[in-house]
Amino acid sequence: MEFHGRHRDIGILSDPGTPFFIVLWGRRRIGKTSLALKAFKDPLYFFVGRKSAPLLLEEFTEVVRKGHGY
Repeated sequence: MEFHGRHRDIGILSDPGTPFFIVLWGRRRIGKTSLALKAFKDPLYFFVGRKSAPLLLEEFTEVVRKGHGY
C-alpha cells in the first residue's frame, strides 16, 4: 500500500528533537497507526478505545513494562 501526503508529518515526528511521548488522536480510519509505524523505528503502540481509567492504567503499565505495544 502506498503512503500518500504525510511526508511532512513523518519528517516532524522523525526529528530527533521531537518529544519521546506523542499521542495521536483523531477520527477512525485516517492513518494514525500507519503514520506512527512509518515515522518511528520501533514505536510503543497502545490502543485506548473505550475503557475505564483503571483498566487503561493497568494495561498501559503492562505495555510499558514489557517495552512494546500490542
